[in-house]
Amino acid sequence: MKHTPSEAAAAARPLLTAMARLDIPCYIGGSLASSAHGASRSTIDADLVADVRSDQAEALFHAIEPEYFADVESIRRAALQRDSFNLLHRKLMIKIDVFVLKHYKYERQVIDRIIRLPLDPARPDDLLPFCSVEDIILNKLMWYDTGGRVSERQWSDLVTVMRVQRGAMDHAYLEQWADYLDVAELLRQALDRAREQDGL
Repeated sequence: MKHTPSEAAAAARPLLTAMARLDIPCYIGGSLASSAHGASRSTIDADLVADVRSDQAEALFHAIEPEYFADVESIRRAALQRDSFNLLHRKLMIKIDVFVLKHYKYERQVIDRIIRLPLDPARPDDLLPFCSVEDIILNKLMWYDTGGRVSERQWSDLVTVMRVQRGAMDHAYLEQWADYLDVAELLRQALDRAREQDGL
């Protein structure tokens, strides 16, 4: 069953609140971030990136357990291995995938550039933490590349974001990190496709 971005955000909200209370840096990525930056579509779950330490695993588990089906050992293991864990919202039955920050140079940069945006136009004051428009583009370029460059959904999302955010993107930042992440050629292809679709 697919869910709207607003429903997925509602499922993630208690987790975001708990992480803020525990001083765990985090942001929303994936399709929810694409939606916030202009590529709105139905989504199945929510993706978060968080800098969870292993000594925070138990506190995080107890903070979220009333709202989610969770496993403390999975959280602790993911924090130790800088991997991922998932949760299931008890009432909404929406899955949350949490990717633990790996402390690579680029990922630290993304955390430092978190922005707060509304996801639901009906709730403009409900600001949630998202990665920047440049970083969702770079992340989708990486996912598209590592997925064998066959995902039309990833490609369509990033081209749509580029079209919607054309006048707001920091091209110097995109080029710098695309080169660092070895997706510079894909970035050029996506920019060309966005321009073609806009008739430029």
